[in-house]
Amino acid sequence: MKYSTRIAYGVIGVGAGVAFTMWLGASSSEVAIVLTGVLEWLPFDRAVLLNELEGAGIFAIGCGVGIVAWLVTGQGAFRCLGRRAPRAWLLWRRDVLTSFLPVLKYTVIGLVMGALGVYLVQYLWGLWTSAYSAGLVVGGVVGAVYSATRSHRHSQLNFLEANQRYINDENVSVFTETEKP
Repeated sequence: MKYSTRIAYGVIGVGAGVAFTMWLGASSSEVAIVLTGVLEWLPFDRAVLLNELEGAGIFAIGCGVGIVAWLVTGQGAFRCLGRRAPRAWLLWRRDVLTSFLPVLKYTVIGLVMGALGVYLVQYLWGLWTSAYSAGLVVGGVVGAVYSATRSHRHSQLNFLEANQRYINDENVSVFTETEKP
């Protein structure tokens, strides 16, 4: 794992840990007494510290929700519209694929996933505070960068396997498991 990725996971983990600790302190009076006793030795105002920690925790929760939202909807839309539909179009134009159906399939799936992603973000936007909304945006961007930089090995073979019934056998020689070369 890259060093910058470890730092990002660490920051998100610390924020989530702070948010969990604050939630635990708010829901249990015994934990709140212990946290108040721990915070008394600090040389600055506890209320300001707790407000800042709450903002950091809410931001971390927004980041997590944004990443999950991207992985659920945005990654599928990006994969279909950015990679598979253009590849299907190119192979159909070169007469490797016999039908236009794979192009339509990946375009429609990508548009539906994109529309669901827009609806999800619209639903989640402004749900909590501005720190949550900022975390939502940062999480979506982090998810998009992760998807764009992730290497896709064997994606060409997987694409051809998924569209095997549309491959033009006259123009493309494809070996199957039953045929012997």
